[in-house]
Amino acid sequence: MQSSQRVADEFDIPRAYSNWQELLDDDGIDAVLIGTWPYMHHTITLAALERGKHVLCQARMSNTAAEAHEMLAASRQHPDLICQLVPTSTSYVVDRALQRLLEEAYVGEVLSVEIQRVQRSFADFGGDLHWRHNREFSGYNVLNIGSTYESTMRWFGPGNRVMAMTKVHVSRRRDSDGELQTVSIPDHVDVLYELDNGAQVHIKFSSTSGLSNGNQTWIFGSEGTIHVTGAPGRVDSGQIIFVGRRGDTQLSELANPPEQKGVLSGRRGIHQRYSRRRRSDNGDLRHRSALHGVDGGGAPQFGVRRCC
Repeated sequence: MQSSQRVADEFDIPRAYSNWQELLDDDGIDAVLIGTWPYMHHTITLAALERGKHVLCQARMSNTAAEAHEMLAASRQHPDLICQLVPTSTSYVVDRALQRLLEEAYVGEVLSVEIQRVQRSFADFGGDLHWRHNREFSGYNVLNIGSTYESTMRWFGPGNRVMAMTKVHVSRRRDSDGELQTVSIPDHVDVLYELDNGAQVHIKFSSTSGLSNGNQTWIFGSEGTIHVTGAPGRVDSGQIIFVGRRGDTQLSELANPPEQKGVLSGRRGIHQRYSRRRRSDNGDLRHRSALHGVDGGGAPQFGVRRCC
């Protein structure tokens, strides 16, 4: 309760609750944003729907696929309530451009896709135990598999014949008491699946790829190639699109003006307002709604596509 009250005092929130059950029992609350670790998403979502609350669930949908299916079923039992997941913020600046290129058959028939979502750090042997490494709190969620697949589904649709290999390089980490704990959540994954047209998609996820070339996306087609790569420090979130067609000798950068990009300002707005409030000396800044301005796809309705 003390931590909740501190936040309420700092942001001029009228009331703090000692627990989430007390919040759900308040008839004055119309909607609930669930920002806990994944292990509580299922429990709170079902309870909120039963009490007639709209639900916006942050990031990973649940601990397991079974929980995700139950959440989806519960949302369908309450058609009068809005149940949404926060959309991934990793590709919205390039989604529209890629969708347009693919719809126009810029690459011809898609033949294969190579995607790399990696951290450029070396294996952190003996590092701290983060909640993402703890299966009790994170369940079967592994790295950023779910958010990446959410993006690729917007480009290509769902995949078929999925297979994967995983590896735990850092098998022990220290908890808050300094004790070594065994880690079973992989820190390196290779996923292979097939699109409806038979094209193969290979995605590599890793938090142990020291000095790698970072996040990359390659779309190879019968008549063209699309490459999305990072450029740290750019105002466009570091994602540049390069394209080329049969007969070209090299790829060239594709113009991607701001008006063509999707906008997801909710999370950024929270961080900016929080930073301003932390720096403010006069205390006059009032807390305003932080969840607004979502464009370019919006928050997806509940579905079993962000379960990991």
